[in-house]
Amino acid sequence: MKTGSLEYIERANQRRGDLLSKVIDLERAIDQYIADYFIDRRDKRNLEIMALILSAPERMGFEGKRQVALWIATNTDKKLIDDYPRMFADIQDLISFRNLMAHSELDFVGFHEKNKQEITSLIQYKNKIKRRDLTGEECQKWANIASKYAAVFKYTNVGRGNPL
Repeated sequence: MKTGSLEYIERANQRRGDLLSKVIDLERAIDQYIADYFIDRRDKRNLEIMALILSAPERMGFEGKRQVALWIATNTDKKLIDDYPRMFADIQDLISFRNLMAHSELDFVGFHEKNKQEITSLIQYKNKIKRRDLTGEECQKWANIASKYAAVFKYTNVGRGNPL
């Protein structure tokens, strides 16, 4: 039988892992969307753009990719904007939630009660200590948003040639 603290840790790890995996999938789909804008997918340079520029977070972060994808969509892909008017705002909010999940410490204060309620509590150090309680529903909502928009970008990428 698992102890309460082990169960609490495993639930937090599962929620973080699920979200981060789905956000990575979304980020790679956005990478491909950007690469396809500049170079036809059949050209080997398309993969080089992905490997050298887009997939290296020290060169281009997720927010920068979101802004580039927004520019491309606004200027060349009006249907995407019309079909999903909240997409880029949702992705911006998702990035903030992803950062909270990835960079915050698990809070054990009162974890017995939180574990009963299936709440994951995080401590964020950002100019001051901030505690945030997350329900499974909230975590799942953001994971679903990441999956939804990853599918949108993947579908948009299929057969998309270089518009230049």
